[in-house]
Amino acid sequence: MKLKHTLVGLTLACTVLIAPMTVADDGYNMWPGTSYNNSIPTHAQILGYNIGDNITSHSDMLKFFEALQHAAPDRMKMIEYGRTWEGRKLVYIAIGSPENIANLDQFAADMQKLANPAVTNSATAKEMASRMPSSVWLAYGVHGNEISSTDAAMMTAYHLLAAPDDATNKKILANTIVFIDPAQNPDGRDRFTTRYYSAVGMEDSADRLSAEQNEPWPKGRSNHYLFDMNRDWLAVTQPETKGRIKALNHYKPLVVIDLHEMDGDQSYFFAPNAEPVNPNITQTQINNMNDIGKNNGKHFDRFGFDYFTREIFDSFYPGYGDNWPIYYGASAATYEVSSARGEKYRKSTGEVMSYKYTVQEHFVASISTAEGVANAREKLLGDFYDYQVSAIAEGKANKTDRVFIMPNIRDKAGNHRLATLMAEHGLEVRQADNSFKACGVNYNTGAYYIDTAQPRGRFAKTTFTKQVDMSDAFIKEQERRRARKLEDEIYDVTGWSLPLIFNIDTDACGSEIKVASHSVSADDVMSGKVNNPNASVAYIVPWGDMAAGHFLTAALRAGLTVKSSDKAFTLDGNKNYPAGSLVVEVRSNGDDLASNVASIAADSGASVEGTNTSWVTKGPSFGSGNMVTMVAPKIAMAWDEPTSSLSAGNARFVIERQLNYPVTAIRTPMLKEADLSAYQVLILPEGD
Repeated sequence: MKLKHTLVGLTLACTVLIAPMTVADDGYNMWPGTSYNNSIPTHAQILGYNIGDNITSHSDMLKFFEALQHAAPDRMKMIEYGRTWEGRKLVYIAIGSPENIANLDQFAADMQKLANPAVTNSATAKEMASRMPSSVWLAYGVHGNEISSTDAAMMTAYHLLAAPDDATNKKILANTIVFIDPAQNPDGRDRFTTRYYSAVGMEDSADRLSAEQNEPWPKGRSNHYLFDMNRDWLAVTQPETKGRIKALNHYKPLVVIDLHEMDGDQSYFFAPNAEPVNPNITQTQINNMNDIGKNNGKHFDRFGFDYFTREIFDSFYPGYGDNWPIYYGASAATYEVSSARGEKYRKSTGEVMSYKYTVQEHFVASISTAEGVANAREKLLGDFYDYQVSAIAEGKANKTDRVFIMPNIRDKAGNHRLATLMAEHGLEVRQADNSFKACGVNYNTGAYYIDTAQPRGRFAKTTFTKQVDMSDAFIKEQERRRARKLEDEIYDVTGWSLPLIFNIDTDACGSEIKVASHSVSADDVMSGKVNNPNASVAYIVPWGDMAAGHFLTAALRAGLTVKSSDKAFTLDGNKNYPAGSLVVEVRSNGDDLASNVASIAADSGASVEGTNTSWVTKGPSFGSGNMVTMVAPKIAMAWDEPTSSLSAGNARFVIERQLNYPVTAIRTPMLKEADLSAYQVLILPEGD
């Protein structure tokens, strides 16, 4: 393994003393003929190796970008957008002309204006498009073991900063702000790189049987909680996803590319995408990506790179990183390069592919894409504004499901979570301040609704509609293939209705809703309440709401004695409670019970009802055997092969981060001999 580390401070001090000059190569031969300015520090100076000679760790990546920013602060800005579960920085980089970087905040404000036809008319939008820069967001490495993308991101940034007079770069920098998210999954990446280099022997092996070519459980693809984060864009559960969505909604870049790796025997994929295409994507968006794909093809021909289009990777599911931005008006796509799985990989043809080669392909595609965006600057800005206008018009013309309504009768916490989630996605979500009638149905105060006559209306339509149909021609072809016992051509997810996922009741109405209401924010907190806070007998939490589950785990961790009713019961002849309802008796808890209950209710969002009587007229009394005292369980989970890492990680996340309850992960080989008597719950995730 090669040495990577140098003293950054000494390096930066040296670069200040070096008079600006140019060199033709210095390890950078990925865009032949380019002369690079020595005022920008190189990989070798900062990290001790040339680009593509090592798989860069997350910490070294940050070190390199910090050095670039130090050398060119007027043309590059690095911004932290979050932290991973393991505490690693999530950053994006903005690169452009000094004027555009200085006016980055104004650019974001102008994009918000273009995204809102209610405040920006067509004449103003046209004037803005004539002077504003375009923008491209290049996102790398959402899967941590798809390794080449982060080094390609570093090369892309270096190339733009160190060769500003290159003809292609000059065009890009004059017309476009290039946003780079260099490592979307730092935890997974470092898991991969650490294990890879710990397995390397005297030299890197290209043999598919070698230890470094075969990752142990869990692979580096997923993040700390073993989420496949390219499937988290709809649910938005992970800090990495939350930060990215916030940043994308802030700048609304016109073109978004998600750079991946695929099987090492493949070549390279970029748009046009395969069928099926989600019907809520516009033809203009498709055409824009096709034009950029054509520009990529021109450069790949020049470099002699193989590639393919219109196969495998479709645009149907809206919850990928390459599809989610489409629904605020961007043109977007995935790029896939064959993976070296390390520093060398022997293809089935016998050819040995180097890591550096895969880095170069992603780098060339990145620069080519930025060039395509620069070439279409004014058109892309105009198309973005037109998307917002057409989305509003399309919503108004919809006479069947213009508005999606969440009555908010059953599971108020679930309704609140879904409403605030849609606001986090960037939609206008409203909650009624009064009761109202819509399409012949009466709704109570507190009902949520989303009118699709808004710029993000197509996102509401594609995520709230229970069934999004594929084209008849595509379905017919799949039936033909099935009859011939051929595999289907669907890449992955085909169903994703958010109300069904959250088990929330929704209605659709074809008319505009007119009722006093207020806007829902992604940051809105559902604060619980306690009726009769100084109850003399007990506090009851009705079951059937996810907030009740949060109350239970918090109460058990706080050491409260809690009972749960196995059957429904009626208190004092007039108040009905469903089975599962929680009973926290005053006599069984300490003097500070009232304050503890109030605090837990506020944090969990639960509705708690105090009672001054225990007289039950139907169902079990508080002292019945059907009122079971809950035990704070110790939970163990099988962790390691042969469990599915996604199943194990997701289950652990829900318990620990959504229910706020600890889990002990036990390596599966230990289970056959371990004394598990201290645990009341053992979770066996799905197996691979």
